[in-house]
Amino acid sequence: MIFRGDTSGAGLYLLVIETPDGNLSKGMRQLNGVFTQTSNRRHRRSGHLFQGRYKAILVNSDSYLMELTRYVVLNPVRAGIVDNPGA
Repeated sequence: MIFRGDTSGAGLYLLVIETPDGNLSKGMRQLNGVFTQTSNRRHRRSGHLFQGRYKAILVNSDSYLMELTRYVVLNPVRAGIVDNPGA
């Protein structure tokens, strides 16, 4: 399951839940490549879309998972990009 919070300037946050095969790095590399290529084609650009590396952390409690989920979902609201999380 992936939660996405696109803040268009304040950062892109993905919350990926459960990668049983330990393949998060490979998956992020593929996602970054495909997403960048698609975005560059759509906006007629070239080059990198993201800066730096992704950050992976182990979430081992339900309360921390809820905290991270709220952060990802509400970040565009806090950045003033959307009025509500469903937008």
